[in-house]
Formats: sequence, C-alpha cells, structure tokens
Amino acid sequence: MEKLIIIITIFLLIFYLKKKNEIYKKDNEKNLEYYSYNSKINNWNPYLKVYYSMILLILCISTSNIFLSISVILIGGFITIFLGKIPLKKYLKFLKIPMFFLIISIIAINLNFSREIAEGYYLRINDFFIYTTDKNIEKSIVLFFRSFGGISAMYLLALSTPINEIILVMKKSKCPKVIVELMYLIYRFIFILTDTQREMRKSIESRLGFINYRTSLFSFGKIISNLLLISLKKAEMFYDSMESRGYRGEIKFLERDKEINKKVFIGMVLSIIYLIGICLVVR
Repeated sequence: MEKLIIIITIFLLIFYLKKKNEIYKKDNEKNLEYYSYNSKINNWNPYLKVYYSMILLILCISTSNIFLSISVILIGGFITIFLGKIPLKKYLKFLKIPMFFLIISIIAINLNFSREIAEGYYLRINDFFIYTTDKNIEKSIVLFFRSFGGISAMYLLALSTPINEIILVMKKSKCPKVIVELMYLIYRFIFILTDTQREMRKSIESRLGFINYRTSLFSFGKIISNLLLISLKKAEMFYDSMESRGYRGEIKFLERDKEINKKVFIGMVLSIIYLIGICLVVR
C-alpha cells in the first residue's frame, strides 16, 4: 500500500508539471460561483433545491443499485444543463477534477500486489504479481456510479444555488451556527488559496520558471512553500475587512423570497418516487 501511495504521489506531481504549458484562465473567466448566480433555475426556491439535492445524494450513496445511480446522473445533468442552461463544455470541465480523483480511487481498489500467483487477472513482473479479481472489478464499477451520482447531485446544487442561499437554508434548518459560519469561511478561503496559487504561478511563468523539468520541480517547491504564508496573510486581511464592515461574531445574509413553483415541486416529487421505485423493483 505504501508503494502504491508513492506511485500515485509521483503521478500527481508529473501530471501537475505537465500542465506547465497550459494557458491559464483569464481573470474574467466564468467560474462556478458565476454560474450559480446566472443559472436559469436560480429563481427556484433554495429550500427545494437543497433538500432535493440532499435526497438524491442520500438515495445514491445509500444503495448499491447501478440503475438508480445512472438515473441520478441523468436527472442531475438534465436539470443542470438543459433547465439551468449551463454549457455542456463547462459542465464537463467542472467534472474533470472529481473524476480524476475518482479514477485514481478505482485503480487503487482494483490493483493488488503479491509474490504468489493469485486468482483473477494478473500481470507478472519477475517474481512480482499485480492482479485484480472479478469481485474487485464489480465493486469498483458500483463505486464509480455511486460516486458519480453523488457528484452529479452536488453539482446540481452548486451550479444553481449561490453559497449565501445554501447558508440561509442551513441556518433555518437549525444547523449549528459554528458549522455554518465555518463552512462559509472555508468556502471563501478556498478561493483565496486558488487565486494566490494562480498569481504565484503566473509570476513564475513570466520568469521562465517552468522552462524545463528540473526548473519546474524547483518552482513547484517554491509555490508550495510560499502558498501557506501568503494565504494566511490574505486571510488576515479578509478578516480585517469583515470587522470593518460590522462583523461581531455572526455572519448575516440578506434573504430574498422565492416562491415555490408548483410544477417544479411536482416534478421533484415524481422523480423521487421514480428513484424509490427503481430501488424496490430493480435489485
């Protein structure tokens, strides 16, 4: 297992360095938060969207039914792309990162190492065997679709509901105030980290910091070592700006009333009944 972790770490490092010639997105490029505000289903009641997404997620991860998982993937994609009018190309781009780690996990589940011949499919390297079994393959397929379904349900929520509306729903649902505010601050801090990393990388690229593999390794180390320090400074500035705007230990959001659309509500109920029916009929 330790060898596998080392191999995956090396692979991720190489993957990162191979992206050195990538053209980074412009500052005005649309991100996930932009689409959450400009989605065509943004005017749907946030309580409906949050609870519906949570129900889809729970149904998907609580069962091992592949047909249900595929249905959740299709439902989430249909609502996000066709009703929310999110471009398909952008939707697939958002899926890249979770799918990358999902594939790595599937590979880790399937690969086993042994010095003796094992049942199933194997590759022999001298006296060393890398093998997998039908049971592992079946398990990984189920896991893939369950995870993909959960991702689809979460993107349905993230690409249609701004973070402030999600926070409001959590507050009205009696979630602990500390958890809610930590969630919001962590969400904002993620953007601070990504913006800081992007600025540092652009700065290094302008000085030919990724001109070859050896220089890329050195530049990569510089980014990692300085990222935390610079991000902490920016986070402190972020906190100071909150205090200057009246922050006294509680984050408050303005709430906009959005009526419950009867057609939307009926459609959600029917889709949930359909998914429950799949659970009961297809086993």
